[in-house]
Amino acid sequence: MPSEGCGAQRHAAGADRQAARPQRDASDPCQAGSHPVSARQDLRAAAAQRRGAGEMDVGADRITFWFGCNMLRHAEMIRLSIMLLERVGYDVSAAGGPAYCCGTAHDHQPRGASNMAARTVGRFNEAAEKEGRGKVVTWCPSCHMHMSDIMSPGNAAAFEVAHITELLAERAERLAPLLQVAVNRRVLLHRHLGFATHVAVNDRVAGLLSRIPGLQLVQGPAHPGHMCSALSTVPGALAKAARETWAAAS
Repeated sequence: MPSEGCGAQRHAAGADRQAARPQRDASDPCQAGSHPVSARQDLRAAAAQRRGAGEMDVGADRITFWFGCNMLRHAEMIRLSIMLLERVGYDVSAAGGPAYCCGTAHDHQPRGASNMAARTVGRFNEAAEKEGRGKVVTWCPSCHMHMSDIMSPGNAAAFEVAHITELLAERAERLAPLLQVAVNRRVLLHRHLGFATHVAVNDRVAGLLSRIPGLQLVQGPAHPGHMCSALSTVPGALAKAARETWAAAS
């Protein structure tokens, strides 16, 4: 039968282990509790306070451009997007690739998807708090919707989310000096309706294109879903959308 002294030793050892165990940090998105909204507000306020009132004008122009996972297929578009953001006056820090996954590619593994989303939010929080990059700018509709609807509400976020077309449209006048050479082409804007619930991207892109001299914008069909992948689950829908688009462009 164990002695009382042995029991006391075990109790003391257990207390030591409990004391040494890392405490839950409510500000850590990977350990976010049951009140992510209030935690997110606290993080934003703390990040703004650390940046200081004297740095807010500079910090307001510092952004993180989040181009998502698929960087190899769209490398040139990423470079051009960064160039446009810089031309309208933003200090751009680009972030993307597997290390900044939103988690949707791993939805079949809910725990893994959740951990990836929390990790990405945590990295953006760090950029907001340490570098004054309080705005994360997206270009991919899927990334934008997942961040707005799932990642940011579900984790404590110290940043705001915006789409690249919003920033470019707000400062379109700064692009005017660069749009002096006529581009005599007919252009059809490939449009989807589903993303309009979050960003009026179709109107903004059309407005930006209308500033290019010589460019003729052709009206074409607007398809359901936030992007083409949303049509792939409906038999024949994607092929039909492609035929209608090409017909309008011809």
